[in-house]
Amino acid sequence: MAHRKHFFALEPTPGSYDVIETLRTTLQRELRVGKIRWTKPDAWVIKTHKLDRLSDHQLDELADAMHLLPSKPLSLAFWKLELIESRNHSTKIALRLTDPTATSFESHAAHFPILLRAGLNVYTRPSSPHIVLGHSAHGRSGFQADLSKIHVPQYTFAIDRITLFGSRIDPGVGYDPIEWIDLPRS
Repeated sequence: MAHRKHFFALEPTPGSYDVIETLRTTLQRELRVGKIRWTKPDAWVIKTHKLDRLSDHQLDELADAMHLLPSKPLSLAFWKLELIESRNHSTKIALRLTDPTATSFESHAAHFPILLRAGLNVYTRPSSPHIVLGHSAHGRSGFQADLSKIHVPQYTFAIDRITLFGSRIDPGVGYDPIEWIDLPRS
């Protein structure tokens, strides 16, 4: 299957999806505006590195190098809801996350050597973990909503694995796991 884009992401434990779903349902009830595409649970991953177009060789190198990433317990906590402007002129409705132990930031930096080894550009922007819960319609940048009135529960969840994904657009948008490493629980 040909993939359009590739990326590394952290995958939450299955039990965390119920809490995220409850928050998204609250958002849907409170933001009764048209033109919002709500993301499906299978897209609730925390992207850590978006990758340029990859050759088959580069993809194989990255999959083989996954074992070089640190395998430490990792957890994230809900922080706040935020609107993030996208390059495609839409607005993301995101659940920002925080890392109480800084392990996700170490994991983010640990990707750099394997990306360089595969001959890929390394974008050293700081890690800003979040889960996209919805998007305004394409071409509707400037979408506004007061998210401060929506209660974000205090919730910390474990990360099950670090995964190299490929995205596909036929049929619909979806993510296919290519390679992953399971993370231990603390």
